[in-house]
Amino acid sequence: GFCRFMKGGGCRGVFEAWEACVDEHRGQDNFVESCLEQTMALKECMEAHPEYYSPMLEAGEEGEGEGEGEKGAEAEAAGKGPGREAAAEE
Repeated sequence: GFCRFMKGGGCRGVFEAWEACVDEHRGQDNFVESCLEQTMALKECMEAHPEYYSPMLEAGEEGEGEGEGEKGAEAEAAGKGPGREAAAEE
């Protein structure tokens, strides 16, 4: 699933920090602002490891053209996006 994939590459620790922040702030109004630092660090790490994370980066680029961008990632993080469906299968 999504989490297993993200933890399988070179950004495991950065992803786990992002995931912990999301879990801590889930349902709060300042969710995006609270986890902005972790989100940016995860994005930068993924961009530094395109050989592994390119499928996720490409999916994010496609979503940005449709107004998804960070909102799509936020929905995924909140358990509402398509990536979380796969994570539930773990």
